[in-house]
Amino acid sequence: DMDAQGISNVMWACARCEIDAGAPESLFETLAERAFMEADSFTAQAIANMFWASGKLHRRGAPVSPMFYILPILSEVAVQRADAMTAQAIANTLWGIADLRHEVSTSVFERDLVPILAEMLIKKAPKVSDAELG
Repeated sequence: DMDAQGISNVMWACARCEIDAGAPESLFETLAERAFMEADSFTAQAIANMFWASGKLHRRGAPVSPMFYILPILSEVAVQRADAMTAQAIANTLWGIADLRHEVSTSVFERDLVPILAEMLIKKAPKVSDAELG
């Protein structure tokens, strides 16, 4: 069985390897199912990786639509873990949300997650270097 970190790592690796429309949708269906079962155990970094990778893969045409159902659930977990997010994790999460805004219902993001992440980034901003934002 794959845990939350493993799911996040596979998504990140798919994005870094520039997986595109040729990828089987069943891969993302399986990852989404596992992510649903493991949602409460995702760390702040794993959540950031999921949002970033989903956005990047979607932009390349990969069949990531199964992830569109898990991201709102992960956003609820992210609200709970926002304090633990680094500035780069916040930036990656926001980038993923922005990239997916036409595909995923953004009401949960805009109502809860985005304002909290913006607040956390403002708190962290005086201590953040350009290198930390990637």
